[in-house]
Parts: sequence; C-alpha cells; structure tokens
Amino acid sequence: ERSCNLQIEQGMVTTGIIFITTVGITCIFSFDPLISFKTLFKYSTRIIPLLMVFAFVRTRKQIVLLILLMAVSIFVPEIYALWQKKQGMIRPGGFYGNPIFFAGHLLQMIILLVVVALEHKDLTGLQRRIFWGIAALSMGVLLLNGTRGAWVAIVCSLVIMCIMTIKRNKKVALISALIILVLGSLLFSNPVLLSKVSSIFDLHNNASNNERFLVWKSSWRMFLDHPIMGLGLEGFAYHFKSQYILSGMLDPGIRNSHNNLFYLYKK
Repeated sequence: ERSCNLQIEQGMVTTGIIFITTVGITCIFSFDPLISFKTLFKYSTRIIPLLMVFAFVRTRKQIVLLILLMAVSIFVPEIYALWQKKQGMIRPGGFYGNPIFFAGHLLQMIILLVVVALEHKDLTGLQRRIFWGIAALSMGVLLLNGTRGAWVAIVCSLVIMCIMTIKRNKKVALISALIILVLGSLLFSNPVLLSKVSSIFDLHNNASNNERFLVWKSSWRMFLDHPIMGLGLEGFAYHFKSQYILSGMLDPGIRNSHNNLFYLYKK
C-alpha cells in the first residue's frame, strides 16, 4: 500500500487557536456566558474527526475508503430526500430537518467527489464510477432542494476550479465547465427552477430577498452597537427579538442572520 504523510499546516493550527481564543473571550462578556461556552464547546468538538484523520490515516487506500464512506453517508439522505419530494415536500431536507443545512452538505460533497474522481490516481474504475454517480445524484437533489444560495455557491465553486486548474489540468477545467453547462441547461429548461433562479436577482419584489436584506441590516446594526465583544454565541435570536426587528420583517422569530460574515461579525 502506498503510504501518505498527512500533516496539519502550522498556519491552520495558529488560526484555529486564535479563533477559538477570541470567541472564548467574547463568551465571557455575552448576554449568557454559560450558553455561549456550551456552544463554543459544541463547535470545537466538530474538529475532532479531522484530527482523528491526521492521527490515524497512514495510507492512500485509507483515504479513499474514508471518502467512499462519506459518499455513502450523503447518498442515504439523498434517497430519503427523493422520497420526500415524491410525497409533495417542496424543499426536501433529508434526515437533516433543515433544507439549508442539507444543501450545505450537498454542496461540499459535490465538490469533494468531483475533485477526487478527477484527480485521485489511486481509484479503481468502480470507485471512480461510484463517486461520479453520487456526485451527479447530489447535483440533482440540490436542484430539487431549492436552496438558491447553494446553487450560486456550486456555480462559483466550479468556476474557481476551472480558473485554478486550467493550466495544470485542462481535463478538470473542461469537466467543471461541462458541469456548469449541464446545470444551466437543467435550470433554464424547467419553468419552476427558472423562476427560482430569476428570483435571486429580484431585489425589490421578492419577499424572501427583502427579508434577507432587512436581517443583514439588523445584523450590521448589532455589529456597530457591539463592535469589540459582540453578542456572544447564540445571542442573535435574543437580541434580535428584543431590539433589532425592523419594520417590514415577515418573520420576527428568525434565529440567524443567513450570512456567515454577519454571523461572525456579531459574535
């Protein structure tokens, strides 16, 4: 078996330590330090699987096996999501309960499987076909899922892949461009999906877009009011309902800012 030497870059370690330390300090000054520290602990434990990979994976065969298991782990909820769609659910979320979270995981797995299928040299023909098959299924489920932000993200990710690999590996760039064309043809050939795509650019009449802009405006105000220590983890919902609901909002019970940058700013 071909061995591999996985190492965590020092820059990643330093960045992680600075991030966790900074958030920990802001937790002390949050509206509820206990809740903030519990949330920080929950977020910190999510890195354990990555650390275990660096600690125990020693061969390329093990890496392929891990990715194969990850592919299966997304394949199972995809089948359930297809069943949910057949039962009439507008935005299937699989076992995740939230279609946005499901879309985020689909997005990550699509990019991972495409990159591995194209560039990994140690795959068997069967393994490569499995990765391509699940990647294709993931793209289809992502379209049915209806999360517009994930649609934009997958196109942007594939475009970046084209730019980054066009000189080093023209095959990767070509296939990335082909995937974009296929996704585009599917979107523009389906009236329902086309309507969803068009709504992304409707900045005045689309209620969902207007709601997002208002939430982002509230989040920015939170940051301006608390620029140093923020509001602490899980503090958005409490402060939003108490003093940051803007006129015109349809959902005063919203619990997050729907934007990662604003999410971090207000922490």
